Amino acid sequence: MVHRLSILVILLALLAACGGQPATGAPTNMPAATNISAATSVPAPTTAPTSVPADSAAFRDTITHDRGTITLERPAERIVVFSEEFTEIMIALDLAPVGVALWRNEPTGDTFTQLPYLDQPIPGQPRYIDGNTPNLEVIAALRPDLIVYHDYGGEAGDTLYASLGQIAPTVAYSGGEVGGWKRAIQGIAQAADRVPQAEQIIAAYDARVTALTAEMAPIVQQAPVVTLLLSGIDFVGVFDARFAIGGLMQTLGFRLAVPEGTVMDESGYAAISAEILSAIEADSVVTMRFEAEKAHLADPILSTLNVPILTTEIYEGMGYTGPFAEVIHLEGFAQAFRDHYLVAASTPATTRTVTDDLGRTVTIPANP
Repeated sequence: MVHRLSILVILLALLAACGGQPATGAPTNMPAATNISAATSVPAPTTAPTSVPADSAAFRDTITHDRGTITLERPAERIVVFSEEFTEIMIALDLAPVGVALWRNEPTGDTFTQLPYLDQPIPGQPRYIDGNTPNLEVIAALRPDLIVYHDYGGEAGDTLYASLGQIAPTVAYSGGEVGGWKRAIQGIAQAADRVPQAEQIIAAYDARVTALTAEMAPIVQQAPVVTLLLSGIDFVGVFDARFAIGGLMQTLGFRLAVPEGTVMDESGYAAISAEILSAIEADSVVTMRFEAEKAHLADPILSTLNVPILTTEIYEGMGYTGPFAEVIHLEGFAQAFRDHYLVAASTPATTRTVTDDLGRTVTIPANP
């Protein structure tokens, strides 16, 4: 862990500041369902929003989002934001939300000030809102002048978006795909008058992705096909490129393969039996592990495969997209390959042996 760093180098330097504890549970890109508390009517705020700053008279701006446009007459100052992914954006822009509606984290009190996988606190003392069952009365009482909604679509999503729009101007972004947070950060920055900062963050992210992709290129040439698993003590699942985390692996240049006979759902994920892992045909297997120190359901089958098994950890409360989460995942993937393939490539030969993360010695092809 390191100390908090300047927003100007947030994505390049904060990676070293990110930490966390292994999490438990299965993955979610979006909440499975949302129940809206007090959805039948939206109470009006009891007091007016804060007064318009004198220097904001000429601010008027129109923000385009995934469901349309809104026009603001002054920079947004009281923002309620949905999801851990979009809360990362508030941290990156050094904006203090008045409320955060989170899917994967719960507070010890009414406020929520720290995503567990980052050293950097959320600016201010935002009120916690359960993103899975958002209470509209609580949101309205915060007197927001902007709501940033992480849009997962469907009938429930349509209803919630409409209800939020009765409280305050609301922008909606899906953000579930790789880099989808860029639309959200641009919209939030435009609304809060932080456009230069957003441009710097996006540029830093793009530069880091470009550097990692270039570093991985020789390994991709050597071992292009990867099976990407999610592994726990009592379950195993597999991703393809439609799921955000699979898309991140593909961003590095690798091609994803799933075991023969696997039926993927429309999100790009499938829970599978450990036995089907024997049908894997890939150059390497990367397992994202919950409770990494424990024996996993998949380990006995994986140990029989004659390909390197590489591992990364899932951190508590972290999703798969967002300006920090994506870099953390990409760096984790890159480090797993560095630890094995770059070491293996140091000695000229037609084949090489490596010790993988299950402690096995495995023979792999040499670099072309």
